[in-house]
Amino acid sequence: MFKSNPSLISGVLAMQCPACRSHAVFATSNPYDLKNIGSMHPICPNCGSSNRVEPGFYFGAAYVSYILMVGLLCMLVFGYYLVFGEIFEHFWRLMISGIVFAVLSTPVIFRYSRIIFLYICVPLKRK
Repeated sequence: MFKSNPSLISGVLAMQCPACRSHAVFATSNPYDLKNIGSMHPICPNCGSSNRVEPGFYFGAAYVSYILMVGLLCMLVFGYYLVFGEIFEHFWRLMISGIVFAVLSTPVIFRYSRIIFLYICVPLKRK
């Protein structure tokens, strides 16, 4: 019997190959290993699909990264409003919180933007 492919959500969250969803795309699993943050396996050892689609391919992931960061910062502001009840009274506290959150989440968003962009552009290989 053949094994079914994992779901789209679990494949994205686990940062697996978009074609077969059975092997990690990045060489290291730690996004805070800044020396190897963008190190990707050139091809998937399971299905042979290339993670280097074409030169400049991952510039498109910047759009996904922008959407993710704006969405997360909007959720931060909304959460801040729910906790404190007012945004502009403690504006500088909110700005510092937003900057710290953005800096700490950037490596994770960088990786997820690449994975989401790959999932948008690379079709799933059915077994």
